[in-house]
Amino acid sequence: MNRRVLISTLFILYVTILTGCQSLPESDSKNAKLYVAKCSGCHKAPSPADHPYKLWDRLFTMMERGYQHPDMPPLSQKEWLTIREYFQKYALPDPENPSKP
Repeated sequence: MNRRVLISTLFILYVTILTGCQSLPESDSKNAKLYVAKCSGCHKAPSPADHPYKLWDRLFTMMERGYQHPDMPPLSQKEWLTIREYFQKYALPDPENPSKP
């Protein structure tokens, strides 16, 4: 992965975590609860609506490839898919292609 993209993605995530986040969409849903349970142990759980899915997709791909905090709990393939689908559903539209999530 391009080093510049990696640094940019990590910076955006860092700023999101530090500045607070929107409330989670459908926070009582099974998908949102899984996301909070697995992802908020070490940091705030930013809302999918904080960024376009394109950015979240890059971040998830990096984490799946091992770029993650060593204390991150392991996720099954089904859990990864559930969390990705939740983010894809509620992420901001892609500014370059608003018809895509």
